[in-house]
Amino acid sequence: MRSSQGDGVTEAFNPDEEQFGTQRVEQVVAAGMNDHANELTKRLKESLRDFRAGRVAFDDTTLLVAEVM
Repeated sequence: MRSSQGDGVTEAFNPDEEQFGTQRVEQVVAAGMNDHANELTKRLKESLRDFRAGRVAFDDTTLLVAEVM
């Protein structure tokens, strides 16, 4: 499994002004390594949405997840 994301993902803020960060992305990816690409994408999007807790995104949220065969 391979994933990549734009800075709008890692630099997304929550209401407490904390950034989502690379470490959170890595944690979500590690937890979903056995998932299919579409499931991991869904997991990343949900984690980011939950983290933002309603805060509006001011940048794109580009995600790319690919299964390596």
